[in-house]
Amino acid sequence: MTDARADTGGLSGATPSEAVSWGKVDPDKLPGTVVCYLDNTIGFPILAAYALAKRKKRRLKRLYDRREAMMRQLTEAYQEAKADRDARAEANDCRAQTLSASSPPPRIRPGRTRRTSWGF
Repeated sequence: MTDARADTGGLSGATPSEAVSWGKVDPDKLPGTVVCYLDNTIGFPILAAYALAKRKKRRLKRLYDRREAMMRQLTEAYQEAKADRDARAEANDCRAQTLSASSPPPRIRPGRTRRTSWGF
């Protein structure tokens, strides 16, 4: 399925006969192919209706009925992750304060300026 048009050259490689020349389609399968030139607003609903009619019905999930339990589980997981993140951030802050308190400030010799990482 493509929205390219044959008259502008944008459809090259998309038709089954062109795909045979590229080796994408088996030439023996070519007689069973169909090419329809129609608007996607017509073609897609027809294709979707066919696909839905061919599949087996599946049990409905009824997610709205389970919404409260799912939201509670999601909220608990978020709060647990947030508490873990905050604990790690606090541990990093304490570690940084301990390191800065235990190490003396850098000494700068008289007559010299401190260089930055940019080399100024």
